[in-house]
Amino acid sequence: MTWGQNEWLWLISIVLAVLISWFFGWKYGNRKRRLLFIWDAVQLMAETTRAKGALEVAYEGTPVRDPYMLQITVKNIGPVDITSSDFDDSRALDIILPRGYLTVVDITQAGVSARVSESPDRISIEPVLLRRGTLISFDVLVDGKPDVQLNSPLINTELNNTDAAARTLAVLDQGLIGVTTRPVETLVVSMSSVIERSSVFLSRLLFGSRR
Repeated sequence: MTWGQNEWLWLISIVLAVLISWFFGWKYGNRKRRLLFIWDAVQLMAETTRAKGALEVAYEGTPVRDPYMLQITVKNIGPVDITSSDFDDSRALDIILPRGYLTVVDITQAGVSARVSESPDRISIEPVLLRRGTLISFDVLVDGKPDVQLNSPLINTELNNTDAAARTLAVLDQGLIGVTTRPVETLVVSMSSVIERSSVFLSRLLFGSRR
C-alpha cells in the first residue's frame, strides 16, 4: 500500500492534534492551588543556662520560664492565585497553637494585606486573595516548646508542610532552617535571620529600649 500526499497530511494532522491537546492539558489542566505552611522555633534561653536566676525574660511583668521565638509562614507556592472564594463557607485559615502563646511580636505580609485576628490558642487569617508568591509570616513569643497546627478551609488546595523530623534534616543537610517541597517551590529562612530577630527581641525584654 502506497500512501499519497493526502494520507500523510491526514496522519500529520492527527499527530499534531494529539500533541497540542497533550501540551495544553499538561500546561493548564494541572494548575493546582498549593499552600506552603512552615514553622520553626528558637529557644531564647535554655533552662540549664549558667545565668539562670541572674537573667530572665518577662512578658508584661510576668517571668517567662522557657521562652521561644516562633516563626510561622504561609505562602502561595502554586501556579494560580488563591481567591477569597476558595475559603469554604468564608471560614478563616486558622493557625492553631494548642498550648497557647504569649503575644504576636511581628507580622510580615508580602504581596497581600490580610486581616488577622488573634485568640488565646490561634491566629486566624480571614478570607483574602493570595496571589502567586504572596506570603504571610508571624513572629510569636511562646512559653515552652511549641506545637503548631493548621486548620485549612481552602477548597481544592494542596497543603505542603513538614514535620519536625523533616525540618531537622533540612538543618543538618543545609545548615539552614527551611523546607523544600519541589525544586521551584522552596522557602528557606536562614538560621542567622531567626537568631538575629530573637536576639533583638530578647535584648528589648531584658534591658528595655535605650535612647
